Amino acid sequence: MARCAPLTKYNRPYRLLVVALALAIHTAHEAAGLTVLTSKIEPVHHRWSRSEAMDPNGLYTLDWHVDQKDIVFTATANTRGFMGLGFSHRSEHMAGSDLVLVWVDDRTGKPNVLVSKGAGLGRLRV
Repeated sequence: MARCAPLTKYNRPYRLLVVALALAIHTAHEAAGLTVLTSKIEPVHHRWSRSEAMDPNGLYTLDWHVDQKDIVFTATANTRGFMGLGFSHRSEHMAGSDLVLVWVDDRTGKPNVLVSKGAGLGRLRV
């Protein structure tokens, strides 16, 4: 069974906010298979240069800022379930893509982050 570390100081029980996805994606490249974020994730304060609603109701938004060497993302979703975000060099295939899943544990109320690679055919490599 996969272990996932809680994020720090999460105080909105039904609003998931993922900050520093660039860190998570970088970590996924360095490991084979499952990666769990265990280091403290500090809030990132930016004036986001781009923002995109990822669903027709605006319940899932992606904001980002590009500087000389980094892209910093914030993904926000109003959900009681989970939120996922993936990046791939080939938009029609999941194989080899970098994936981040986040959810709130129903028992503890703590958010969790799972970083993985797409294995293709709708499967994750865990």
